[in-house]
Amino acid sequence: MSSQPEMPEEPLAAPIDVQVQWCGINYTVSVKSDGHVGDLERQTCELVGLPSKRLKHMDSRSEVLNDGYPLGSLPNPPSTDLVGLNNMVEAEIYKNHFHDTRPTCTVDATRDCIEDFHGSKTRLSKGTYKVGSMVMDCLIKCYKPENRGDLLRSVRLMRGWKHPKVVVMENLYNEKGKTAPRLVLSNSIDGSLKGYIKAATRKKEDVISNADGTFTSFFKNMIIDLCVVLDEMVKRKMCPINLSLENLYLKSIKNADPELKILFDNVDRLDGACGKHLLTTLCNAIKVICTPNVHKHAGTQAFCNFLGNEARKLVGKNLAKTAAHYPINWTNEQKSKYLIDLMPSSADVRKAINECGISWPVDKDGNMSKELRTLKELVDKENEEIRKERQPFEKEMSRLNNEIDEIKKEEKDEKIRKARLAPIEKEFNKNQQAANKVRAETIWNYDVQYGHDLVRLTRNLWKHFETLPWSIKSHFKNKDATLAALERWCPGVWVLMYNAVGLGCKCSCPLLILISLLGLSHLVLISLFFFCFRLKC
Repeated sequence: MSSQPEMPEEPLAAPIDVQVQWCGINYTVSVKSDGHVGDLERQTCELVGLPSKRLKHMDSRSEVLNDGYPLGSLPNPPSTDLVGLNNMVEAEIYKNHFHDTRPTCTVDATRDCIEDFHGSKTRLSKGTYKVGSMVMDCLIKCYKPENRGDLLRSVRLMRGWKHPKVVVMENLYNEKGKTAPRLVLSNSIDGSLKGYIKAATRKKEDVISNADGTFTSFFKNMIIDLCVVLDEMVKRKMCPINLSLENLYLKSIKNADPELKILFDNVDRLDGACGKHLLTTLCNAIKVICTPNVHKHAGTQAFCNFLGNEARKLVGKNLAKTAAHYPINWTNEQKSKYLIDLMPSSADVRKAINECGISWPVDKDGNMSKELRTLKELVDKENEEIRKERQPFEKEMSRLNNEIDEIKKEEKDEKIRKARLAPIEKEFNKNQQAANKVRAETIWNYDVQYGHDLVRLTRNLWKHFETLPWSIKSHFKNKDATLAALERWCPGVWVLMYNAVGLGCKCSCPLLILISLLGLSHLVLISLFFFCFRLKC
């Protein structure tokens, strides 16, 4: 009985890549070439996060494609647009396709707007948002029709990221017969920051500035919280556009200052060449928020300028931490710790300090200032006294050394040579020990052409103050006076340094700081301690 001939296997359809555009971004979706638009919808939903039943595609002729449309009929290269999610697509097209579809969520809006802290009504109306069986209170904000594209892009970008300081954008919809888009927000707002400031002003209270012009703890915390959120956003390659005081809201907290809530209703991706421009614009916006028309402390004004000029290099990395430690009213303890952490510094840090505007004080002839010349003269005088103290011992050591050399040349008998050298070497060692007991000279290896050396001089004076000669210590009176001297020599030095190098030493290991404070001589003991501790463990 003859067997039936085997039928050849049908070759599998080769995949094709379809470019799907959504909110100005192209997504490459891989599907089978013999597939249909329905297959494309299922693949697309995994990329964009929308249910496949809510997706509609249209071709380059702006014709909406039904689910059975063959992908092989698309023009080459194959591409589609998502209907209703692109600025080029009219909202009516989306509406026509889903008019008879039962919505998965509903919004019951009211005309009752929440009252701001200063008594005026806000643009946020109350409402109820229902998703399936879940019902929650919400706030609704109405926008102009031309804002729809920005809102759609922002909702999409912010959908995958939640932060306790950020107002959640739940959904976006249009009322029937109206073109103005409405944004559904989480009910986490009690008023605006601007309204809170106005309410305090009416009570003759200042929630922005203290009497000395520095920021209040409330307002500074608002700025730091804003920087924390912006750091996280930029890390995720997102950036707010046109950020202003209007985006900042507050949530009341019992027996505490209100909590910041930020509404990012215009967000874009940090891609390509426009990213640098977006960050520059963002930092200028932060500066505007931080500079209300009030009298400011010099350090506070420098802080605002820092946010506008230097923040672009830090946002997305450690802007919030750097801003939180800005030297507005540093104590002497903070100043000295900063110097200790900063030195010894890397070549990059030295270069940054030398170029940041720090310079040695000079007189009208361009020479080192009188105070520093006096300090150097004191150092030279003390070193001369030290050399005089050491001179007798060094002279005697030189004589003994010559005598030792002569004995080694004259005496051939090793036993006799050792006997003759023993008392001389003993005397030599005695003089050497006496010379070593004389205090060490103070080394002045500072170049007045480099600002970094002025900072290093101050750091060494502060760190080694207790071991300095009495004449130099009396020149400064006390340890903290060395820090005041640096501020006298170069006004604004802490701001200049901080703007140039930020937090300074990246390694804040307590062990390394301890070694720096105690000196290299203690390194062996500390290392031995940790070695023994490790053996015990």
